[in-house]
Amino acid sequence: PADPAARRELEGLWPMVAAAADAAAGSLDARGLPAASPDYWEAAAGQTVETAAALRTGLRAAADLAARTGRGADHDRWAGAAQRLDAGLGTAFAPSGFQRTPGQGGADSAVALLGPPFSPSDPAVAAAIATAERQLTLANGGILPGAAWRGDRRTAWTPETAFFALSGSAGGNPTRADRWLGWIAAHRTALGAVPEKIDAAGRPVSVAPLAWSDALVLLALTAQQHPLPIPPP
Repeated sequence: PADPAARRELEGLWPMVAAAADAAAGSLDARGLPAASPDYWEAAAGQTVETAAALRTGLRAAADLAARTGRGADHDRWAGAAQRLDAGLGTAFAPSGFQRTPGQGGADSAVALLGPPFSPSDPAVAAAIATAERQLTLANGGILPGAAWRGDRRTAWTPETAFFALSGSAGGNPTRADRWLGWIAAHRTALGAVPEKIDAAGRPVSVAPLAWSDALVLLALTAQQHPLPIPPP
């Protein structure tokens, strides 16, 4: 970073950045995919598109920071891991349209994390995002986490809905973003908080406010005014 204050802050955070990036790189198997683990569904799920997308973004961002601060060895190590992960996504997930797990599992809302602002736009990913958005939209207007979801299949989740709001904003589709942001705004609690879920009758339920829903909404709103940085591949 050119700003001296930002550079000092990054230096203080660097041990955390390095430890996280090394852990992400070390988790990849021979195919370039992260080891099986629970993901944002908080359940054992094997190797999922969400975990792969999140770690790829993290590795790319860490490699970019390393390059910007003259840490060539760190950059090469993490960029190489990101490339292996990208190849793993292309081999294991792309042929089936980026379903939840390699070759199966159906649409997963986290496919939105494979596109902007987490990664440059890609036609195959854009098509998968559009498919998931269409298939996972519920009668109450919100988004179900995924086709294989085993919970209440009539209840929408605001974080997953906000995935598509951010995807629209960062991907240059403000009409699509406004649709999802408007839905979230219309389903806040009486105090104006964004809840975790919206039931079949359109009522806020569960935790409110929910921090990561709020964060995604703020990112989507910001992206409508200022392009968000995309970690370079």
